[in-house]
Order: sequence, then structure tokens, then C-alpha cells
Amino acid sequence: MGEFSGKELETLDYLASIVVNEIYSLDQEITDKDRLDYSFCSDDFERIEESKKKMEKVKRKIDKCSPSLSVFLIEFAKPTPEEFNFDSFREHITKNFLLEEYQELIIELAKLHPTELEVLENYNLYSAINSLGYSSKPLKEYIKGVCNVNNYLVYKSLIEQPYNNALESSSTVNEKTNITMSSPNENSALKSFTQTLCNVSELKKYPFSELYPWYFYEFTSNLKEEIINNLTSLNEKQFHVYLEYVKDKITEAYVYDPDECIIDRWLKEYELDEKDFPFYSNEKICKLLSSFNDVSLSKDEASKVRSIQLQFHWYSVYLEYNKIISFISDLSNKKISENTISKESENSNPYPRIFKNAKAYTIFKKLHEEFGKAKENLANYSFVYFRMKKDELIFDDIRNLQFIYFLLDFDINIDRIKPLSQIGKKAYRESIYSKAKQSI
Repeated sequence: MGEFSGKELETLDYLASIVVNEIYSLDQEITDKDRLDYSFCSDDFERIEESKKKMEKVKRKIDKCSPSLSVFLIEFAKPTPEEFNFDSFREHITKNFLLEEYQELIIELAKLHPTELEVLENYNLYSAINSLGYSSKPLKEYIKGVCNVNNYLVYKSLIEQPYNNALESSSTVNEKTNITMSSPNENSALKSFTQTLCNVSELKKYPFSELYPWYFYEFTSNLKEEIINNLTSLNEKQFHVYLEYVKDKITEAYVYDPDECIIDRWLKEYELDEKDFPFYSNEKICKLLSSFNDVSLSKDEASKVRSIQLQFHWYSVYLEYNKIISFISDLSNKKISENTISKESENSNPYPRIFKNAKAYTIFKKLHEEFGKAKENLANYSFVYFRMKKDELIFDDIRNLQFIYFLLDFDINIDRIKPLSQIGKKAYRESIYSKAKQSI
């Protein structure tokens, strides 16, 4: 770039701005389509599943990009450097791409009269490039690639975001019933564990001695890990609500009285100590627990084998149930200061994924009080989005669609974010914004 003349640098800036606008337009088209798709989802779970499908589809497109293009797309997948905001960073990478692929085109365009150059805005960009003898294919792939990466990150964020939102319900009952796990799919650890509590099908495939303890250990360990992972992003209120939710789900699935020992018969018959379970050192017990489809057993012996293995299985379930309940109880009894939970987040910034701190959220509330739910919602909240991003009050990687869905919590329903250049009455809105900031 150092070898470029001032005119050529101006041309590069001009061409980059057109490309960025093309990216923005395509982004907006995708956002509009996504809003339609999400409108058919009945709850957060369905929206998460829809986001997963979209993310996988976009990921396949990204994987097919050329090695030369991937160099630039990788940069968009990284956090925005501190010296840039998201828009300027996008423009910066775009300029680097144009210099790599279209250096000769830039030099040629720089020779045109400004009025001739401006003609580019009035025609399809790809057609204009082709008419000058250059291939528009690399640029077309770049624009689509940038949008794909952008939307991949949006879908990824939307998969994570509803979990916290679900926990913000006003009533404890609703909070419990509307909680979505961090990985809300058919293989979630909680669902697998609760299914295990009422399942004996594995005893039809293996003797008890081969199942215990690895079979139960896996489900218990996975659930503990899932609980810890889910707790890391919750405030104090959500922390306790979530643990109660898990406890309730486990208790509902457990079919026996938690205080009932269901192997008393065997303890008495073989003079066993309960703490030595599963009594593998006892030869008679070990033989019973290791038998499986032994045709040499008498009817009474076979019945005894089935009975002890079934009851030992349920006793194992009883032990795992108590392990998780104790684990939950220990977590609940810990002081909030010992956990990764921020009291400030609970009281002052319930949207830590949107706003950088409590002050930022307070400013938004002030703006919401001023703007309310008026006819100019689209312009007002598009202004809020860009203005708060500029002042680094909103995280720079928050995309249009995320902010649009966030606004639904305040009964603000807009279908897009207007470009800043299309927002009128800037002085009026700026005065409201300045007033809101000064009042904090």
C-alpha cells in the first residue's frame, strides 16, 4: 500500500466502501430470512435447534472456500482487535483482500474521472468488474464468505444466549420449567441420567458384575460436568433456580423412596455390611452377580439370579441418585463469593452477553424510557445500536440479529437494523443519548 499514490488509495477506499455495503446488504437479506424462519419456532429449544441446522449448513459452505480466501475469513473468526471496531475491521480486511486480488483493477480505476468512477455505484458491481476485463468470481466468493462467517458466529451466539434468557422469568415455577440446558439435545447429560434412573434394559445384555460401576459412573460424571459448565455463566438467582430444576428432574425420574434401602434381604441372608457394596469379595454373591443366561441353573436359582441383579441395579441407581443430590446440595450451600457468579450481573446487568457492564445497561434503560415503543422504533433503536457500539457500551461482536432478538424482551419488534446513513434526526437522537449518559 505504501507504493500507491494518493489517488489510488482514494480509489481503494471507495471500492472497499462499495464492497462493505454489498456485504451489509447480503447480511440484511439473510437476517430477514432468519427472522421468518425463527418466527415459526414455538420456544427457545426450537430456535436453538434451528440455529444448529443453520450453523451446520453455513459451516459446510465455509469449509469449501479456497485456501487463498480462507486466509481472510480466518481473521473474521477472531475477536476484533482493540484498535478497530467491527465495521472498521471489516473494511480493513476488505482492503487487504482487494489489494491481493485486484491491485491492477485499482490502478486502472484510479485513472478514471471521479464521475466515471461513481458509475460503479449505479451498476451491479460484478458486472462492472467483468466489463473491465477482470473476473468478479473472487470478489463474489469473498462477500459470500464474509457473510457466512458472520452468520456462523451469530448462530453460535444464539445457541448459547437463550439459556440465560430462559432463566429470567418472573416466577420460580416458570423459571424451572423453561430452563434449557447448555446443550439441549437428545444426548444431554441430564436427560441421559434421568433415563438411566428408570432403565434396566442393560441387564438383558450383560450381567450386573460387568455393568457396575462403569455404566453408572459415566452418566454421573457427565452430569456433574454439565452442571458445572452450566453454572459458570449464571448469576446468584439463576444459580439456585437451575440447581433446583436439576434436583426436581432427577427426583421425578427416581422410582424408589430415596430413604429406602432395597437390598436389606441380601444383607441379612449373606450377613453383609452395606458399606462394602457390591460385595465382590463374597464368593457366593459374586457368582450370582456374574451369571447370565446360564441354562444349567435350576428354576429357583435362575429366579434368584434375576432378583439379586435387578435389586442390586436399583440399589446402584439409589447410590448414584444420592451422589448427585449431595453434589447439588454441596454446591447450593457454598457462599456466592466462592462461585463464579457476579452479584452485579444479577442486580444491574441481566444481559452480560449484550452490555459490557451495569452502567451500559442502565444507559440503555434510560434510552428505552425516552424512546419507549413509538412509531419510530426502527430508527430509534437502530441509532441506539450503532451509538452504543461506537462508545463500546455494547460488545463489538454483537450482530444485528442478536440485538433485534434482545429488543423483544422490551416489546420492541423491529425487522432489521437500518444503516446509520439512513437514520434521520441524528441531532435529536444524539441529544437524548447524551442526556441518558450524563444522568448516570
